[in-house]
Amino acid sequence: MAPHYPDASPDSAGDYAGPERRRRRVYVTQHHEYHCKDGICIAVRDVESGSFLPSNTAIGRKVSGSILLRDGGIASFSPPDRPSPGERMHFAYDSEDRGDILTSTLRCVERPPREVVAMYEPD
Repeated sequence: MAPHYPDASPDSAGDYAGPERRRRRVYVTQHHEYHCKDGICIAVRDVESGSFLPSNTAIGRKVSGSILLRDGGIASFSPPDRPSPGERMHFAYDSEDRGDILTSTLRCVERPPREVVAMYEPD
């Protein structure tokens, strides 16, 4: 299983009360890590193998929020900057195929280490 990184949730900022300044987040589900920068998915990695999946349809899509499904319907919706474990991430459609992406259940939100970011985003 791929390593997990320090938590990037807004609540982990300690006593800092200013705006969130971190630009990168990793949304971890059962099978994938969705690596996002400034709210756009820029890489997807398979949790089990650790391999990046360059053709995943989430790449290039904007995080539009997360939803909690219950009893066959949407129980709640969270804005893009406040996803919670148990919710499913929603990536907005793009103008070419107009297909939304809804991930499996979110396990955690993390901050990727620099060495992992360097694997998909060179300086």
